[in-house]
Amino acid sequence: MMGQIRFYNYPIKSYFFLFLTIVIFSISSFILILYNPDNAEIILLSFLYFCLASFIIWENYNKKHIIEFTHPIVFYSFLWSIPFGIIPLFIVFTKEPQTYLPKSYMYIDLIPTSQIIAIVSLLFLYLGFKFYNLISPYRSSEKTFDKKTWNNYLFYFTLFLMLFLIILEILYLIERNAFILGYVEDLSEHKPSVLSYFLALFGYDRISIFYLVGPLLITLIHFSYNQNKILRYILFILVLFNIFISFISAQKERIALTLIAIFFYFYYYTRDKNKLQKKENIIIIFIFAFLILFPYFNEYRLALNLGMDLEFILRNPDLIFENINLESFSYIFQRFDHLNTTLSVIGQTPTFIDYKMGITYLKGLEALLLVLPFTRKSEDFGLFNNTFAREYNLVEPFDYYSGITLPQFAEIYMNLGFYAVPLGMFLIGILYSYIYNLINSSNPKVVYN
Repeated sequence: MMGQIRFYNYPIKSYFFLFLTIVIFSISSFILILYNPDNAEIILLSFLYFCLASFIIWENYNKKHIIEFTHPIVFYSFLWSIPFGIIPLFIVFTKEPQTYLPKSYMYIDLIPTSQIIAIVSLLFLYLGFKFYNLISPYRSSEKTFDKKTWNNYLFYFTLFLMLFLIILEILYLIERNAFILGYVEDLSEHKPSVLSYFLALFGYDRISIFYLVGPLLITLIHFSYNQNKILRYILFILVLFNIFISFISAQKERIALTLIAIFFYFYYYTRDKNKLQKKENIIIIFIFAFLILFPYFNEYRLALNLGMDLEFILRNPDLIFENINLESFSYIFQRFDHLNTTLSVIGQTPTFIDYKMGITYLKGLEALLLVLPFTRKSEDFGLFNNTFAREYNLVEPFDYYSGITLPQFAEIYMNLGFYAVPLGMFLIGILYSYIYNLINSSNPKVVYN
């Protein structure tokens, strides 16, 4: 049944703010084009992306009265603004553009193409999200916090599973001496054990079930709203302990996922919505603090990877601080930069490398399912996309650990080409909308009826 279309009456000042934002972007782009007319196309596309992202964020803010960072479309609006909006502007106004394109400088002429694909992708992601909201009879509504909504057995199961996964992780870190050497021991030399294969599914690899459902498990526990304070304290201790072992073993992905779980809790499982904006401000402060401290964390991680133990690093703090300068903070942009990987994919596909025709998706599925010793090769033990990272010369040929993080549209292009990107992103938008409505529903079981 087609859902009824809802029209939102936003305040006049809200429309004025959106109009003012677009005017500012337009004037800024005009000034920059006058200053650098040779790169007018890149400048215009950057500001076109900013305008589209601003509209999406503006719409979300007017409905929620907060900037909902965990909203999938808002999240990608922010995430892709760095590689396809900000960094291209840095490139055209710097004397050393290769600094921002260490692996794909030879494809610098394809920056406008990558920006067009990013804009089209964000637009169709948004349209797919909206389309599902129109056709779905199950609308997201304000949550009720009836503890009977979720069965208590689910609460105990998720709590036990979190504890079980953390214990497994500690055992694995001890087995690989990871508290001293970090967790980046060369996987091509590492000898897998029964425990390592078990952890491949339940909590070590980024493709593991834990990384995929961990934040959801935490939010389910919170959502159950069990009044047993002892169990809630246990959960709180587990989360803190998870952050602690992530820091000392330099596992930034696990730290990020814990923060994502906290975001989900604040946005979707908070009783008092009036206090949500204050909590959001606190979270934003923590995010900026993390970004400022990120270069120091990266240096600490590098020291661990070089074989220095924690005690030695604490006795010699200069090892961390002496190499930090303004250039070190550009590493933050590089970590969130999808521009290099996208340019390499576009530049080499299909000219030098044929379309994958779905192989990357099958490879990811294989990495999740085939974990037995006789089916798991050393080069595939880590990230499933490491193979493709080496094929596109984004990592060294002998590097069997590092991987690439492709935006969804780049992987669609890698498999099926440009014309499949709009349809693929539209379908992904529908999937995100379904999940988002499930999260926001007071009774998620209704979705399956």
